[in-house]
Amino acid sequence: MIARFTTSWKNVFNKVGALPSDGEELMRQCKADLENWNVTQSELIGALNGLPFCHFVEEFRTIVLEWKKNSDAPTFFNKVISEESKAKETFDKFKEVKDFYERCIKSVPGHKGLYTDIIEFIRSNNDNFTYLDKTEREKANNLQRITTDEWPMDKMRAYGKLRDELRSDIENTVESLKSEIVAAISDVYVEMEQMVIDKELNGFTLPPKGSVITRMTIGTQNIAKLRNELGEVKRRKSVRTYTPYDKPSPVLKETKTAYLPRPKNGGILHSEAEVDEYLESLRRSLMKYININEDIHIK
Repeated sequence: MIARFTTSWKNVFNKVGALPSDGEELMRQCKADLENWNVTQSELIGALNGLPFCHFVEEFRTIVLEWKKNSDAPTFFNKVISEESKAKETFDKFKEVKDFYERCIKSVPGHKGLYTDIIEFIRSNNDNFTYLDKTEREKANNLQRITTDEWPMDKMRAYGKLRDELRSDIENTVESLKSEIVAAISDVYVEMEQMVIDKELNGFTLPPKGSVITRMTIGTQNIAKLRNELGEVKRRKSVRTYTPYDKPSPVLKETKTAYLPRPKNGGILHSEAEVDEYLESLRRSLMKYININEDIHIK
């Protein structure tokens, strides 16, 4: 039985080298190995955090925990021998997932795993994908399959290529929108500057064009936001469209003759306070006509 167990154990775990010939010592050493695998699997399950291929690790951990429960050597040996084929297949899957984690998921200073980078790219561009054209959206749909792919290990080159192409597509769309915004803002400023000259709006100052462009374009890669900004500039341009001939028609006013009242006290003013009072009364009298858009002819 020990010989058969040893063969099965080495086959499952791809081990080489001699193992103890004493049954009890052999079981103790193998269970110590199982505990080490249990610790490794627990840490890996935590790191994978529910990713679609995490279940391969969980399945092998279930086998390890079941094998650890057997307290006597014959039962332990028989359990491993009887489950050799299933355990071998499950262990190989676990090893591939572990290797994939080390190569493509685990991030270290200065290097981000390819799988991690692709997942982050998808999360940050989900909104942008909806504004791409049909061909580019199809690429995005193909790339997003990685989020549910239970075995992405043999497709990473293809996923990476899709990520690179979509990144370029999004950058081109963003730059095109920013160029349109700059052009639209420049058009608005040309019209407004001409309007200031034609209408002789002395003292009127437009906000710096550069600051407006910066506010609308710098620091964003969001296509929806840039489309909204462009739409707002175009809307304002249509509202503010101006030609030098857009001068308002003259408003005809009725002219009223006003007879100014004489000061109190027989028309004689004795102090500054009386002058102020008289002028205030004149102002009130004249503003009655001005407030109803009438000119005044003073007599």
